[in-house]
Amino acid sequence: MSNPLCFSSMALNTSKPRWPELGSDFKPNAMEIGTPSNEFSENSNAEHPRSQTVSATLNPKPPKIGSNHLLLGSMLLTKHYHPLMDKTQIIIKSERHSSRADFDHKRELLRDGVDHLIIEEAKEKAQYRPNQYWFGILMWTMKQLFFRIFYSNNGTLKDIAIAQEANIQSTRESDASVVENAGFIQQLVSVAILSVCIFFSAYIGTVGLEWGTNNWNYLISVALLALAILYPVYIIRDSDSDNKAGNRDEVIADKITNSAKQGGIVVAVLGNHHAREVYEYVSKEYDPEFLEPVYDSLSLANFKQNLHSIFVFVSVWLIVHQMFIKAVSVVVTLF
Repeated sequence: MSNPLCFSSMALNTSKPRWPELGSDFKPNAMEIGTPSNEFSENSNAEHPRSQTVSATLNPKPPKIGSNHLLLGSMLLTKHYHPLMDKTQIIIKSERHSSRADFDHKRELLRDGVDHLIIEEAKEKAQYRPNQYWFGILMWTMKQLFFRIFYSNNGTLKDIAIAQEANIQSTRESDASVVENAGFIQQLVSVAILSVCIFFSAYIGTVGLEWGTNNWNYLISVALLALAILYPVYIIRDSDSDNKAGNRDEVIADKITNSAKQGGIVVAVLGNHHAREVYEYVSKEYDPEFLEPVYDSLSLANFKQNLHSIFVFVSVWLIVHQMFIKAVSVVVTLF
């Protein structure tokens, strides 16, 4: 009589597969993942504990990829399982958006496993009302001339989360929701600052330069134009966070707590301004963990890693200012 089939040596782990060990070059076992050209990459020699490895060979299903950041290699995947996936854990990662060190830290956190990722960005494209067009123009300018230069791209983080079938949530519906949630007084103040700074930047940059050869006039004109773009947006976003009727930080904290109720590992990646307030609102029932930025904002290390971005921003802004003054000169000549 033939012996019955024996499965004693086989163990089926039905837990959700965890992303393989990732080095800083994003190349896990039996899979090639390219680091995008617009992302930061630094070598890391830190060792990390490895979980049990199970080779999957029967009808392997490739992970879903949300963008072109990941390049699938072999269909034979070596899967790693997180030993704590059935436990609820909340990690609030505070970051400086321009920090390469914080970007690498975020990537390492997601590599260790994530079930819910909450990331600071808009969910959909903004639809501004006519009385909000001024803010839409400022936000578009900020994104093109400031965010693209200083801020790290979240695409890689979302790809890692998608590959682990994690639930991804944005902190706001759209950029229009920011100005909608801001106070009326703050909106008036922002419009006033925008108008005054643009007027005097144009005046000093054209007529004012005829007062003499003093270069201070030119520098003041450049600074006022920058202030006209940056400060009104800061006022609106700060008002959005502090609005008692719809506090942005409290809304984010509710998303984190609701995700934790579903179980698993919740990772919230937030700017330092939001992260500290959100941590206070999150339910302490789940014992949330707060992770500070890697470098202090005034540290030499933070300045060194942002030096290139600062140089690029100043260079671009001087060109933008020259174009602005030329346009004003043409308008003045016509009228």
